[in-house]
Amino acid sequence: MLTKEENERLTRVGPGTPMGKLLRHYWQPIAAATDLDEEPVRQVRLLGEDLVLYRDRQGGYGLIEYQCPHRKASFAFGIPENEGLRCAYHGWMFDNTGQCIEQPAEDLESIDSTFAQRTRIKAYPAQELGGMIFAYLGEGAAPLLPRFFLYVEENVYRSIGDAVIPCNWMQIMENSLDPTHVEWLHNRFDNYVLERQGRPQERYNLLHHEKIGFDIVDYGIVKRRMWEGGSEEDEEWRVGHPIVFPNTLLNGRQGWAGFQIRVPIDDEHTRHWWYNIRYPVDNSTVQQDRPARYEVPVSGLDAKNRPTWDLLDNNSGQDMVMWYSQGPIMIAPPRNSASRTRG
Repeated sequence: MLTKEENERLTRVGPGTPMGKLLRHYWQPIAAATDLDEEPVRQVRLLGEDLVLYRDRQGGYGLIEYQCPHRKASFAFGIPENEGLRCAYHGWMFDNTGQCIEQPAEDLESIDSTFAQRTRIKAYPAQELGGMIFAYLGEGAAPLLPRFFLYVEENVYRSIGDAVIPCNWMQIMENSLDPTHVEWLHNRFDNYVLERQGRPQERYNLLHHEKIGFDIVDYGIVKRRMWEGGSEEDEEWRVGHPIVFPNTLLNGRQGWAGFQIRVPIDDEHTRHWWYNIRYPVDNSTVQQDRPARYEVPVSGLDAKNRPTWDLLDNNSGQDMVMWYSQGPIMIAPPRNSASRTRG
């Protein structure tokens, strides 16, 4: 059981926190590229920081602090230019490194002014890969953006979905390392959902876990399970479910594969990304310019405090309510000696 201090260390993600520093050493997805097609400038929040993401008129990306240093007007209303983003209030322009490159009013005062050269704001690298935009908030030079096969595989259909979950990222990741909840939440509860929907309860045969296992590997942890009556040759044991450190789960079956990426917005909110690829069944050539984009509705209780049964007949909908119903940051009560005693 975690102590209060350990829980704080794992769940706080803002600037200067231990976990915040760790997560900032990894590229984090911040938007789908198509999100900037309709509006090329948008305010975002990542790891407790308010920022503005933009696409300039040459197709490059910038990620800068959300307020102009001049009068603190929001860059969410900024004007994208060829070289960067211009503040709508007085026209100050900043490039994607955070350097101010134009100050129109200051130039009126003196053409020899060096004020722009001495003005810089917070900025982070942003890159596109596989139709997803990633940001690096760590110190120093950014490492290579990992070319995981889902992002670079050719001739596949891609889709990107997301949802904002009102809880800490750690209780979502904990779920990925919990094999036995599948037996209950995604089997028995799933059948109950079908009952409440008035549908036949024929989805699962309610097997029990025979064995579970975990292997620590270079990139994270592989979770394995064997069902009652199964063997170690079964895919769920032989291949397992890789958890890519620090916040990604890899799923896959015949013909498709997918990442679930849990990106902290702040301590109490997580943007959950689903990034999936699907192979054509007939080896045909895929005709898709950009990944399909969708939003995932958050399941839970309706206005009359009734479960939203129509959103609970799938793994993601079921997982969501288990994640956030624990509270924004779950703190488990300490176990006393009586709770550990078997009669």
